[in-house]
Amino acid sequence: MGKKTRFSLIVFTRLPRAGQTKTRLIPALGDDGAAQLQGEMTEWCLGWARCLREDDEVDVEVRYTGGSEEEMAEVFGEDLVYVDQGEGDLGERMARVFEERFRDGYERVVIVGSDCPCANDKVMREGFGILEEKEGVVGPADDGGYYLIGLREMEKGRYGRLFEGMVWGEDGVMEETRVRARDVGIELAELEVLRDVDVEGDLAVWEEVKGGKRPRSLKGRVGVIVPTLNEGERVEKVLRRILSGVDGDVVVADGGSMDGTVEQMERMGVKVVRSEKGRGKQMNAGAHEVDGDYLVFCHADTLLPFGWDRMVRMTLSDKGVGLGAFRLKIDEEGEAYRRVERGVARRCKWKGMPYGDQGLFVRREDFESVGGFVEQAIMEDYELVKAMRKRGKVRVLECAARTSGRAWKAVGVGRMTMINQIVLWGYRLGVGAERLARWRERRIRGVIGER
Repeated sequence: MGKKTRFSLIVFTRLPRAGQTKTRLIPALGDDGAAQLQGEMTEWCLGWARCLREDDEVDVEVRYTGGSEEEMAEVFGEDLVYVDQGEGDLGERMARVFEERFRDGYERVVIVGSDCPCANDKVMREGFGILEEKEGVVGPADDGGYYLIGLREMEKGRYGRLFEGMVWGEDGVMEETRVRARDVGIELAELEVLRDVDVEGDLAVWEEVKGGKRPRSLKGRVGVIVPTLNEGERVEKVLRRILSGVDGDVVVADGGSMDGTVEQMERMGVKVVRSEKGRGKQMNAGAHEVDGDYLVFCHADTLLPFGWDRMVRMTLSDKGVGLGAFRLKIDEEGEAYRRVERGVARRCKWKGMPYGDQGLFVRREDFESVGGFVEQAIMEDYELVKAMRKRGKVRVLECAARTSGRAWKAVGVGRMTMINQIVLWGYRLGVGAERLARWRERRIRGVIGER
């Protein structure tokens, strides 16, 4: 067998720091506004990059300037690799990336900037596909530069000529790159011309992409309901991710926390609804209070992917879809957790049955038509999905919601799986939800107590 093809996607961006990013837009947006735009566009780019990463052959790395690895992880998430771009002009930095990636054994390498919001995972797949036949691929920008460049493994002396001594930031970069590629014998295929967002006149492009001028089918507000019970240590990070995307309403439905969760949420400015304990009751109470045409139910220990709000709109714009969810990702390392994820993926594919830790989302009108969640101690998500399957297809997205593995880790993956399966089959055979919930709680507490 030959060597497995290995793809590498490199995202070039910078830490969104006021006064130091998107400086040509500061007159229009101000220091903070320009930095916010930089952050939003980077989040957008990393959102589809994460989707692309679902293919095991594509590794994603973020090359940044203007900050530290810790700052980048804090702003954009800890699940990505962040590397400082280092010294030199843009050409020297890009040439260094290709040299390092080829040396590490990658056969196809694509560099993309975060300034072109119309570039997405579809464009990247097209670029990687072209590299199967061609030595190089480039995505021209309408300002005379390019938003993407990709190369197949080759000698540094050839590709280095594409970058050495280039005058960056001028409108002749793309044409000069074409000339240089011909001079060194690199057949450079070209993707669609797209528009960067660099000056005030470009802002309309970003507004259209992110949804400020949504197509009719993608209009509508998203409301998010997060049920909590003594989740003060975990829920803040979850809510900050939600608030970075939603343009609708967010409600925390609390079931009687005693650890300061409610006060913490109120300090963040998040609306809190108090309810009787029980996820079904809490989420119904939150749905009643939240303002949204689409409803997302997110557990307090589940981190939604970047760009989640647009994914919700796009999924539910298909009238044939009754309920959507994200792929499950357990936030722990180890093959045992990956086996659980694969098992859940098979269940979703063959039975159309995602559970609540995957971030379920529905249209409000459909949710209300089935009477919301069944208000019982356990399996309320199971019952909602069953009801919504009668309204349309269940669609589970490739992008993952990252959920805490704390219970799996504390109890043990094998034992936790066994407990969950017993509860599921007991419920299907008619054992009452209250009885099953008490049994499950005793088993989990008993195992943890043994340790």
